[in-house]
Amino acid sequence: MGRPKLAATKEAHVFSYKTKSNQKRYAYRYRHTRVDNTRKEFYKQGFIALKDATLALTELKAELLKGNYGQVDHRQLTLAQAFEMFIEYRKNDIKPNTLHATQSISKRMNPLIGNVPINKLTPYLYKKSFLNKLGNVKTSTLAKYHSRICTVLNFAVQNDFLDKNRLLSITFDYDVEHKVIEVEEMTQIIAYTRKNKPYMLHFLLFLINTGVRVGEALGVKWRDIDFVEGTVDINCTMTTDYGEGTPKTKNSYRLIPLPSKILTQLKKYKLQQKEGLLQGGLAAEFISGKQFELRYVFRNSRGMPLRYSAVKFFFRTMRKKLEIEKLSPHVFRHTYASVLISEGVDIATVASLMGDSVGTIQTTYIHAINDKREEAIQRIGKIFEKY
Repeated sequence: MGRPKLAATKEAHVFSYKTKSNQKRYAYRYRHTRVDNTRKEFYKQGFIALKDATLALTELKAELLKGNYGQVDHRQLTLAQAFEMFIEYRKNDIKPNTLHATQSISKRMNPLIGNVPINKLTPYLYKKSFLNKLGNVKTSTLAKYHSRICTVLNFAVQNDFLDKNRLLSITFDYDVEHKVIEVEEMTQIIAYTRKNKPYMLHFLLFLINTGVRVGEALGVKWRDIDFVEGTVDINCTMTTDYGEGTPKTKNSYRLIPLPSKILTQLKKYKLQQKEGLLQGGLAAEFISGKQFELRYVFRNSRGMPLRYSAVKFFFRTMRKKLEIEKLSPHVFRHTYASVLISEGVDIATVASLMGDSVGTIQTTYIHAINDKREEAIQRIGKIFEKY
């Protein structure tokens, strides 16, 4: 569709025109020469009043005088387009799960505010057209959406597509209550696993004794377990969709000490796997060599590497059978951290064992930390009560 026939007005570079329905509208057309002597024409129509077109042109000229060419060239960049640019730019250096989460949030956001230019996205519009339209969504989920959207807007600011991120002032207050497995529940869980899915037992015990993420446990190979030093080397992670990858963060690369009981259980488990392979006709050279050490430790009933999807299905089934609320593989990680904190292990050590930052541990396990603080205060009171 071509431009309409323009008529000059009293304002330089501002024109009037008639729509097909014979309504009067205004447009600006402005040619600008940049410092590198390149010329570009800027055109925008659809203004109802002459003053609106004049003001828009004045704002454009101001940005050009400041040299903010990136913002000017991307002044019509929508939030959906910004997400696409961010994903294209970061797709090779962010985790697959993070990339998938960003794409999912983009799909949820696009129908509501995807067509809004990022330089027009105000806190009021954001709350009215997006946050308030999501319906019955948990505050913690809203916070995740908001964090991802702000990441994209910060990307736009860093690349001079946007002057500033106007949504940074929006915050979400919520308490995260993490499920911690009690002794009675743990007894039920282990008994259920031993009876119904015995091949899952060693995997379950490993989660309990290390506090690792599910993907980290699935990525452990026999070479990663040092039976002499009593440690496991966490150096990769496994997902159903993307296979083996690097750990979540730099802090996630770590050595974790293993309790003697789980070490004994893993030794027996390793011997069982070797015996099974021998009975299956596999050469003894393979079983005693480096190739066996490169095998993933945890396996299903058919001897294949355990998959993330199978773990999720197992826990979903067990949660229904045992009627334990919020039972998931991740609760063992929370339980592990909470027990360490309650036993007086310092936060820095807990963070190193969990593969998290000190700040993340302080934020995530604030309740356990506060309980420990109260206990410390009570101890101080008892020590000095005679004075």
